Amino acid sequence: MTKVTFTDKSQSGAYDPSKFNAQDANELKNGINAVYGNAQAISITSGAFTVNPTENKFSVDSNAISQSEILDITLDATGVEIGNYHTIEILANGNGINFLPTNNLYTINVKGATGASASDNTISPVNGNRYLLTVQYIGNSKWQIFFSDYTLYTDLISAPVFNAGPSTANVGSTSLDVTATLNKNGTVYAVAIQDDGAKPTPTEVKNGQNSGGGSPASSGSASDTGSGVTITLTGLAANTGYDIYVVAEDAAQNNLQEDVTLVEETTDISLLYKLVSYYELDESSGDAIDSHSDNNGTVNGATQNGGNYTFDGNDDYVEFSGLITDLQGNNKGAISMWATPDNGSPSSEEALIAFAQSTGIAIYQITHRTDGKLRITFRTDSNNKWDIITDSFTFSSGVEKHILFNFNGSSSKIYIDGSEVSWSYNNENDPFWYWDDELSEVDNARLGSRNFNSTANEWNFDGNMRKVGFWNRNLAAQEISDLYNGGTPPTYPFS
Repeated sequence: MTKVTFTDKSQSGAYDPSKFNAQDANELKNGINAVYGNAQAISITSGAFTVNPTENKFSVDSNAISQSEILDITLDATGVEIGNYHTIEILANGNGINFLPTNNLYTINVKGATGASASDNTISPVNGNRYLLTVQYIGNSKWQIFFSDYTLYTDLISAPVFNAGPSTANVGSTSLDVTATLNKNGTVYAVAIQDDGAKPTPTEVKNGQNSGGGSPASSGSASDTGSGVTITLTGLAANTGYDIYVVAEDAAQNNLQEDVTLVEETTDISLLYKLVSYYELDESSGDAIDSHSDNNGTVNGATQNGGNYTFDGNDDYVEFSGLITDLQGNNKGAISMWATPDNGSPSSEEALIAFAQSTGIAIYQITHRTDGKLRITFRTDSNNKWDIITDSFTFSSGVEKHILFNFNGSSSKIYIDGSEVSWSYNNENDPFWYWDDELSEVDNARLGSRNFNSTANEWNFDGNMRKVGFWNRNLAAQEISDLYNGGTPPTYPFS
């Protein structure tokens, strides 16, 4: 049996576990004497153990003691005042007790405790738990022992850990939620940085900063008092990948996690993202209102039905030339509209949309041909750049169709009622690298006709139109499907 004897001459005062605080815990963690008073003298009666009174920790020669031995602590009351106490830290490991910082297993037996025999005071800790062992002198050579779960200790000297999360939820086009639950009360901090940005430090995340101390895309924090937290990060860009860095700190703000946790997320695509202008064409009078921006159109003769516009095929049109500037300078885009021709095979070609040069031959147009097919043409003032026609799709008289033309910077796709349709070149076969960034020569934009090469007003459309939109990006297949929506199109802002 190995015996350890120590004499405690710390300051007097009743031991109260509830008064154990963060400072006490950190003193114990950092090796500053006894927690509840200064241990002035500790003596060892066995060569197997050594102790440093300053660090207040026992160590043991693993070769001197087997796991089956009992660690017998004898308390010496000589010179100790009533009420004095001494605290040491213990780590339970396996079936016994290990005095830090060793990894050997023992059973601890405290003799001299009041009203108890040695066997009655054998401590049986839970494997892996940490504990505080405090002995307090109560007079007449008797000692009282306190054996407390070390949760109190670890709660005060360690940063919280995540019991759940962190993870993302409610991901939208410009915002998302970060959810997490801590193992104890504390604060969760989060920052959003666009993909491939440098990893910030825990302190930077706490301060709402990116790596280097700058401003992230978004940041936020919330306190967890037992039920978890939700942090909403706003102001994000749609269809964009973000690195979400999360870190937690205890409620006393003494212990911040040593590393950040990364959660990767991509915001949803929004039909509002890079939308330039959108016209419901649902007015009963006045201008054609741009629901998204300020490019209102001037109505010239078209009948406003409160849900669509009717064009008579003679001289009706809507002009929105202010839109040209907002579309110029982009090499990707999309145009969406709903159109119902009165005649599926008109006697002359009809312009649905035309961006044209009034005194020259530059034009970008979507037209309805006499054979019922859809045609899309782009040319500068020098020559055609491309001219395409649908292969099998044709309009039918009085049948409404959703038309979407999509250009991704190198190629084009045509969608009818949410589904892609094939097309072929008409006269040209140039690659599709020409788009609105080449529109510097056009000076007017119209629905229902074109003002082209000194003709003023020609190729007039005969039928109805509604819900016309222009984007400075190509749309995803799901977005195109959402715009069609089974034949029941959404109303701006597409919610």
